[in-house]
Amino acid sequence: MKDIDVSVIIPCHNYAHFLSESVSSALNQETVNVEVIVVDDGSTDNIHSVISRFSDPRVRFVHQEQAGIGAARNTGVRWARGSLLAFLDADDLWRVNRLARAAATIATSDQDTICFAMVQEFLDPSIDTTRGQLPALRNVPGVSASSCVVKSAVFRRVGSFSESLESGEFIDWYIRAQNAGCITHVDPETLTFRRIHSLNRDRGRRESTKEYARILMRKIRDEQQK
Repeated sequence: MKDIDVSVIIPCHNYAHFLSESVSSALNQETVNVEVIVVDDGSTDNIHSVISRFSDPRVRFVHQEQAGIGAARNTGVRWARGSLLAFLDADDLWRVNRLARAAATIATSDQDTICFAMVQEFLDPSIDTTRGQLPALRNVPGVSASSCVVKSAVFRRVGSFSESLESGEFIDWYIRAQNAGCITHVDPETLTFRRIHSLNRDRGRRESTKEYARILMRKIRDEQQK
């Protein structure tokens, strides 16, 4: 196998019905040589039958007992062989040039750069558009896991994702990356697509709010101690 440019890590817990599209969008990336590591975080759906449809040797499948999304991403990193890491949630998608543009930006930067891009939200067909108030579909700078590309060496220098947080583990990692001197680049093109469906449409969940509050309080304390 050729040298791997980018290891794409896709954590999945009971999202088998979205997974095929996500894996395909990673495999269809132009220019770069990818491997796709799907980490099954204790799913109880038909994830094995979905993965079995992919005969492409670039797809690797890892199973673990359910431990949370931070632990699943960390498992993927341990298996990764690429010089760059990219994270894609099992219900999200990329444009075909997403990784090529990020790789070019990182290659020409003389600093430890974390690449993001604009993220467009879209409604999954499972959302009944005739009932209730629909969520506003945003196009925003994607400082999120599904929009993140970073050198493997830089990720390992910053450290693993927290495995104790129920949500907000990426923001926690990103804050640590900023404190470690990493810089942020947001591609002005819309290259990542975030699916809004029945399981994630409530973006104001109480649990998430508590976790983000914990992370922000930790950041404030760290800055006060400098």
